Amino acid sequence: MKRHIYSTSFILLISSITCKSLAQDDLMRIIQGEKVPDYTLANLVNYPTKTAKISDFKGKLLILDYWFTGCKPCIESWSKLMKLQKQFDDKIQIMLVNHMEDEGTVRRFIDRKNKKSGFSFNIPSVTGDEILHKAMPPLGYPTIVWIDREGIYRATTAGNELNESNINAFLTGDEIQMAIKSAQLSTFDSRLPLYLKGNGGDWKNMLWYSTVSKYDDKAKLGYQFYVNKNDSEQAYSITSTRKPIIDHIRYLFNPNGPYLNADLNKTPRIAFSRIYLKVKDPRGLTEYTVNNCYNYQLRSSQPCSINKLKEMAQVDMQRYFSLKIEWQKMKKKCLILRAADTSILSKKVDKYYTLKGSDEPRWMIVPSYEGSDERDIVFENVTPEYLISTMSNDKAYFRSPYPLIDKTGYKEKMTLVFKALPGMDFPTGDVYGDYKTFNKLLEKYKMSFTLEEHEVDVLIIKDSEGSENVPMVNLYDYLYNEYNWQE
Repeated sequence: MKRHIYSTSFILLISSITCKSLAQDDLMRIIQGEKVPDYTLANLVNYPTKTAKISDFKGKLLILDYWFTGCKPCIESWSKLMKLQKQFDDKIQIMLVNHMEDEGTVRRFIDRKNKKSGFSFNIPSVTGDEILHKAMPPLGYPTIVWIDREGIYRATTAGNELNESNINAFLTGDEIQMAIKSAQLSTFDSRLPLYLKGNGGDWKNMLWYSTVSKYDDKAKLGYQFYVNKNDSEQAYSITSTRKPIIDHIRYLFNPNGPYLNADLNKTPRIAFSRIYLKVKDPRGLTEYTVNNCYNYQLRSSQPCSINKLKEMAQVDMQRYFSLKIEWQKMKKKCLILRAADTSILSKKVDKYYTLKGSDEPRWMIVPSYEGSDERDIVFENVTPEYLISTMSNDKAYFRSPYPLIDKTGYKEKMTLVFKALPGMDFPTGDVYGDYKTFNKLLEKYKMSFTLEEHEVDVLIIKDSEGSENVPMVNLYDYLYNEYNWQE
């Protein structure tokens, strides 16, 4: 059985409708293909009883015809309606629907029309309707609503589509070719997400949207930008998946990066030592459980700057999770990276593993030479800022109370090659837990970390309301105590 219904769109201009009544009407709207609830057809004229139910017509093609007494085309179609009803007999039921006028007005109008025309119009009509026109609204007059023999709402059409050919097609299951009337309101169910599965039209019409959803194991853990292929400084979207709130914040509020096409563990995020919590429920922000992880996406129909996307995402984090987030200056102990001689950093490295003709930043652990059991740690085409951002992804650095600050004064790209120490599976490895040991790797480049008191930017996360009397705690200290980290 093939059915093809071709659609044309009409836009309604609706005035003098309050937000409240519009919301109520939206809740009643039925989407094409849904089963029609067993509504009561009230205040009937030309019918044996005062009321009927939708279910009374199961097994018949139920055709609703919206009209009112001032509609000339509606009245002119009455002879056609009577002819079709007689032709198809009990296979169909044509039912007029008048939602503008009461039973008395309609009865008097039909009586006058019968006396004047000399024939007896006997098609039943709902009068004073309060339900049908909200559930399946008319789009001009006459408007025809088609409900199949199983009670499924199939189409809304203009009056000229009510003819022998289309009725036969519905009854026999043949191909149906008719112009479907649709409106922005009638195709939108406010109970469902806009554009999901076609609700409200084509999702390609969306200019901007952002969503937060619950943890889903079908979504891959990640943090990605969908970058404009013609301009790497612009992107269409940010997607951050399967993370607790604090991890979304650490990626989205990081002033550095993103490093495009980088793996998740190479993407910069804010270190725990730079974040302070002033919230009633810190566990709700930090706990890494299925019930506490979320997916987030912000998408634009047109490419825009990555910084703009990040700024909008930062606003989303605050409004979706009822937070107030801001940067402040604070003095605390930090690990300061300095360089005694930056000319060393500009020296070129030519190894079998170095990239040729590319300035893409990356790090890797590779054999010192082809076939060797020894390994090198390589930071290629990186700035000191990139080095520190990469270190911030290291487990050892996560569990350090000291923020890292670059004071080398060197802004160009460099390539650093270190000998990997035994057991190292990340560029800094657990040796970073002892920065003096890590300094031994940096000696060849005349760089070193020193522990000093220094002013640093820190991120303060507060509840949007009611956090005045909540004590502020450093995220590193909270996690250390909450999850029993070992020194």
